[in-house]
Amino acid sequence: MRRWKDEYDAAEAECAAMQRERKVNVAAAATAFLKRKINRAHAVAIKPARERRGRAYRLMRTRGFGTEEEERAAEAQDVWEPPSEA
Repeated sequence: MRRWKDEYDAAEAECAAMQRERKVNVAAAATAFLKRKINRAHAVAIKPARERRGRAYRLMRTRGFGTEEEERAAEAQDVWEPPSEA
């Protein structure tokens, strides 16, 4: 349980750092186009950290008794794709 909590805390800290960086970059951006571009890049970059955080949270919540199939199903419902740059 402690290992999962450590994994969760590490992923949470990584997400928070990336969010602070995005906030600074967006505030410094001059145009709406540039802000959208920064936000899209942020969404792609933060996705792995959010997935790690979610997995650790689910393991803590189920005390590790969740099955791999249940976890895959939960992750499949959590899929989010950033908008294309079109």
